[in-house]
Amino acid sequence: MNDFSAATGRQYQPFEYYGHPQAERVIILMGSAIGTCEKWLMNC
Repeated sequence: MNDFSAATGRQYQPFEYYGHPQAERVIILMGSAIGTCEKWLMNC
């Protein structure tokens, strides 16, 4: 990942956490469902 970052100037991580730091439950998503879920969570 470091080589890719150096070559492109973009950084990607194996996973990204979105939410409350002390969450009791998590939802694991991949692909286009991520944006949909983030928007839904912002409106809860």
